[in-house]
Amino acid sequence: MKMNHSSVDCWPTKEQELLLKAALFSGSPCLSAWEAWKNHVDIEELDDGSHRLLPLAYRNLFRQGVKDPLMTRLKSVYRYMLAKNHLMFHSIIPILQSFENMGIPTMLLKGSALTILNYKNFGLRPQLDIDVLVPPNKAKEAVLYLLKIGWKSEYNFPVDKLLHFRHSCGFDGGAHKRLDLHWNIFLECREIDDDTDFWKRSVPVQLDGCKTRSLNASDQFLHTCIHGVKWNTVMPCRWVADAMTILDTAGTQIDWNEMMIQARKRKLTLPLRESLHYLRDIFDASIPDEYIQKIDNINVSLYERLEFRTMVKKKNKIFGNLFKFTFMYLRIPYHTNIFRRIIEFPKFLQVLWKIENLWLMPFILIVDTIQRNFVGEKTNNSEG
Repeated sequence: MKMNHSSVDCWPTKEQELLLKAALFSGSPCLSAWEAWKNHVDIEELDDGSHRLLPLAYRNLFRQGVKDPLMTRLKSVYRYMLAKNHLMFHSIIPILQSFENMGIPTMLLKGSALTILNYKNFGLRPQLDIDVLVPPNKAKEAVLYLLKIGWKSEYNFPVDKLLHFRHSCGFDGGAHKRLDLHWNIFLECREIDDDTDFWKRSVPVQLDGCKTRSLNASDQFLHTCIHGVKWNTVMPCRWVADAMTILDTAGTQIDWNEMMIQARKRKLTLPLRESLHYLRDIFDASIPDEYIQKIDNINVSLYERLEFRTMVKKKNKIFGNLFKFTFMYLRIPYHTNIFRRIIEFPKFLQVLWKIENLWLMPFILIVDTIQRNFVGEKTNNSEG
């Protein structure tokens, strides 16, 4: 049964859909969406997810010949992102070169790869960091190198513990130097060989002469959809722009059958299925009918349905994200008995929540529950 997207928390709001259409469509559909969006929002009170779409909206509206006082505001956001992204990309080149010299293969993920291969403009795709993937067996070496040269990890834990419980880690080098180091592409797929297929099919890319790699078009589209269709405090509506841009610039390169095989293999059929329906139903994406029918006919287990329903919903008022974290934990590969899995769950939460001392966890949970049910409720109301 197809999900009612308007009733689920991870999907863009109606206002965000209008802004996306203004940023992606052409002609009268673009102009109509832009006028409707202006009438529904106050740009001074814009949510972060929508704000990140403004550079793309500016470029598209400019191409449509739109004359509007707000275009000056959009242009300033675009120019700021252009300068910021140039600084971030430039800062990562020495890291990529060092990894290459150390024999550590690298692959650009998400916005960094999309900027080079699909957007082809450093100002259109805002980024908080540059996402770089290394093979799991090289992750420890890569982490230790970054720490050695002075980059600060967002997780102050032993490297082995970090690698076991996480699929990525953010590093800060100061002055717009932000790197998100991945050793697994998906947080749901943590086996040592889960990314082997992606590495084999990856394509070479260059960043100012520095050689690295990126996912091919099919895998890039899959990653975009799976990563985007989850609830987040910042509404991840940008994934729609990413997916539509991939279809527009590399749609003929997508192997739909292979993409569905990879999703099914990783028990990720549902997020892919729902994202395909959403893109076609709301944005008239050019997704062949035969593949929509094929993915609709794939049987999905009850466990996968429960996992998906949990990951796309907001925090529970009583339990917070505990159910989400439980499903995340169950995705971590263990080759030991059930008792160790149970015992190590608090350690997983400790890393996830960045709690230095494990014994502090009960007190932090109590405070978080109070804030979520009292302080948090007031905050949510004030935000509309």
